[in-house]
Amino acid sequence: MLLAGILSFLIISCSKKQDSSSSTYDQATILQVKYACGASCNATAWIIKTHNGTDYEPVNLPESFKIYELNVTVLYRKMGQRADPGQGTGEEKVEILEIVKR
Repeated sequence: MLLAGILSFLIISCSKKQDSSSSTYDQATILQVKYACGASCNATAWIIKTHNGTDYEPVNLPESFKIYELNVTVLYRKMGQRADPGQGTGEEKVEILEIVKR
């Protein structure tokens, strides 16, 4: 019984917890940028440029918001990931939780 309690404690304390404070509201502009995807290959991706100039690559930007230089207010969560070379912009990926046009 004691061993089961210790194991339960270790499993719970070592598991990752979703931190609700990791989401951020920000004013931003939607931009489309080019990135290299291989020899003689160029691709485009949508990014969010925040009011302080930080760029993020959203993983779930709604189609209706894919408008160049669209000003938005956005609630996003940083994912702590970046695309591999040739697979995206290289900016940190974010998940959009809420987005509205300004």
